[in-house]
Amino acid sequence: MKEHEIFQTGTYNELDNIVLTDKFYDDVDYRVCANYIESLEDTGSKDLELTISSTECSDCFFLDKSEIDALIGFLTFVRSKMG
Repeated sequence: MKEHEIFQTGTYNELDNIVLTDKFYDDVDYRVCANYIESLEDTGSKDLELTISSTECSDCFFLDKSEIDALIGFLTFVRSKMG
């Protein structure tokens, strides 16, 4: 796995992944994994199970499309302040 390379894993479910390296702790890499699951509400659409893990910890988030849009908007806003 190369840093920032998007790749797929899994045989039953295709999982989209990216590896990010912590810029403060040199030896810590984070793996962000997206798994598409049936919506927790009965809408017929997919929700996203987003897992962020390292050798130290792992967190899992369940997000719908509106939450993903809000997260993209937030990251775009934050990125605009970075120059």
